Amino acid sequence: MTLAEYMDALFGIKNLQLEESIKQLEGKFSNLEKNLKGCPLMDKDNSS
Repeated sequence: MTLAEYMDALFGIKNLQLEESIKQLEGKFSNLEKNLKGCPLMDKDNSS
């Protein structure tokens, strides 16, 4: 294996890990948005 092939493989693994981390963060953000929709402080129609 050449150094270039090793680096390509290493960066490929890092990119896959990064993509998985992004997917996890997107899921957490989506859950946070859902939870905030039910929060009385975030309800725009309930302002007095």
